[in-house]
This record gives sequence, C-alpha cells and structure tokens, in this order.
Amino acid sequence: MATTSLARLLFSAIAVAMSRGYSETERFPALGATILREHFEDAFAPSDPWIFDVLLGSMATSHQRIRAATELALRVLGDVALLRNDISWERDMEPEKRDVFVNIVAQALSPTSFNIAATMIGGSSSQNEDSKVVAPFVKSAEELISKMVRGGAIDEMVLQYIFAFVAKASVRCGTDTAQLMFHVCLQILSLTSASKSGLGSAADDSLVHLIEKLPVGVQLPLVAINEVWSLCGPTVCSIRHGLMGFV
Repeated sequence: MATTSLARLLFSAIAVAMSRGYSETERFPALGATILREHFEDAFAPSDPWIFDVLLGSMATSHQRIRAATELALRVLGDVALLRNDISWERDMEPEKRDVFVNIVAQALSPTSFNIAATMIGGSSSQNEDSKVVAPFVKSAEELISKMVRGGAIDEMVLQYIFAFVAKASVRCGTDTAQLMFHVCLQILSLTSASKSGLGSAADDSLVHLIEKLPVGVQLPLVAINEVWSLCGPTVCSIRHGLMGFV
C-alpha cells in the first residue's frame, strides 16, 4: 500500500511538471508511463484513474500539452511505432489491459482522449482492434458535444480533436457504430465553421464513408438528411446519392 501511495503521489507530481512545460526536457512522459504500467490495476481503477491527471484540467488546454499526454499514453500501450528506437521498452499490452485502458481514457471526455484514440486507429492494428477503440469513444464524443451544447460554451479546439478521431474512425468503424458516428459528424459540422476550421472536404469524405456503412434498412430522420445537404461541400452529389436509400 505504501508503495502504491508513493507511486500515486509521484505520478501526480509528474503531471504537474508536464502541465508547466517540462515534458520534453526531463522525459516525464516516459517516467509517467512506467509508473502506470507498473501499477496498472491501481492506476486504472474506475474510482480514481491516475491517467486523468494528464488528460484533464490545464493539460487539455494546449496542443503541446496534449501531444505530451498522448505520448505518455502511447508508451503505456507499448506503441511500436513510437518506441521503435527504444529497444529497452516493453512492447504491446495484453488485450484485457488494453480494453481497460481504452474504456478509462474514453471516460475522460477530453480532447487528449480523442487524440489518443485517433493515433491508435489504423496502422498495424486489425479491424477488430480498431472497432474496440471506436465504440466507447464515439459514445464519449456524443456525450462531450452534448455537454458543451448544454453549457453554452463551444470549444472549437475540442471539436477539431473529436473530428480528427471521427475522420479516421469513419474508415475503420463497423455498421454497429456508423449511425451514431454519422450523427456526431453532423453535430460537429453544425457547431463549427467548416471553412474556418478546414474540415470541409475531410468532413465530406467522412460522411461518404459513414453513409456506406449505415445498416441496411435504417431510416434517417428527414431533418438529419436536410442538415447533411445544407452542410456538405464538394462531394455533395456523392453524399446525396448515398442518402437516397435511407429516406
């Protein structure tokens, strides 16, 4: 117990140091990841997920801090691409622990969470592995967007991180999550300026991918179809054609 308590205090101190800009010079992401891996069961307990220290608060307010927290998370996972030059680092994570990691990180409702998810999707991972990442995060995306709408404070930086996740997930998701992700994509487009944020063509591509994966027989609300037609850009013809079967 004493060792675990000390590890918790040390990780909190590392999170504070990272929030003050000391991520790169002192290798704090690597140190923090080592602690989380060594104390995984305690660190990822639902009652007090230690990793929230680097996912929430001031750590989620700048691109630099988000990148640092993402590196820490990928080190916890044993990401091969990130660690290809670090032969001393243990690769990969057991599937059971990976599932726990994904579900806890998704619960943070943080832009960093979606940056981590977007980084995990694709590459050498299988379609099945990606679907296990997509499902909890698309639910969290809907929850976070709804929370911002209810609070009357729309953070475009947060929306851009969510969209980066949606753009990658739209290619790798299954039919079971396509409809919810389609809804999330529409929410993002309706809340942000596509021309200002640069989401235009990428959003159209995502909508095309998602329409192709919508389950056969699903009927989309007319209001959603009208919204797509008013929001989509250069590929409007492809999107409209794809939607005809869901009217």
